[in-house]
Amino acid sequence: MNVLIYGHSQAQPTGMGDDMVKALGKAKVKVKRLGLQGRNDGGLFKEIGKLGDIGGYDKVLLYGYGNDSTREQTQKLVAHLGPQRTILIVPPINLDRPNVGEPGPRIEAQKKRVRELSELLKIPVFGIWGGAKDFSKDKIHMRSYSEAGKPLVQRLLAELGLPYDAAVAAMLGKEQSGGSSYTGATGAAPSMPAPAAATPASAGMPMGLFIGLVAAAGLAAFFFLRRKKQGD
Repeated sequence: MNVLIYGHSQAQPTGMGDDMVKALGKAKVKVKRLGLQGRNDGGLFKEIGKLGDIGGYDKVLLYGYGNDSTREQTQKLVAHLGPQRTILIVPPINLDRPNVGEPGPRIEAQKKRVRELSELLKIPVFGIWGGAKDFSKDKIHMRSYSEAGKPLVQRLLAELGLPYDAAVAAMLGKEQSGGSSYTGATGAAPSMPAPAAATPASAGMPMGLFIGLVAAAGLAAFFFLRRKKQGD
């Protein structure tokens, strides 16, 4: 798999996009990342030439809809990147940021943003929020490897069909994602085969002991029948 991480400053090394670079690296996935400071989706569209052959990417993680982007700009950008392979992550919300409104209405606005963009673009869209500890000193950019960002990383891995931690992925609220194929079941992560169900005779018994007892019982039956035959 070949994945492109593209977007505004949240995609840069100090931002939340770095979480995915590390996670994809662990999964042995080829990754290219380009984060451009201060660009809205119109600006990201103008910079597409820096990406080279877009057709060479299986999936695109787009950190977009920031810096006063319009929906028209986002539509144009997604159409060029390819909606069949694009996943949009909208800017995170810092619930402790002062002078920007109460947390409750801002969370509801983020949920609405995710829902409406997924319906408009027909692609998976994710939007998260966190507290002061999850953000850098500017109170705008979510830090790399923040606690609030961990569930998103696992959900994105699931969306890409890669191994992921289902328990952590389940921490991402349903309304924080839209247009996702994620079912919330056991997950796509490969796991060790489940042990075969124990038979009533062997339940709770070490296999070696069980086999030994079976063999001993067989020998006892053999000698019993042999003695019985000699007695006849």
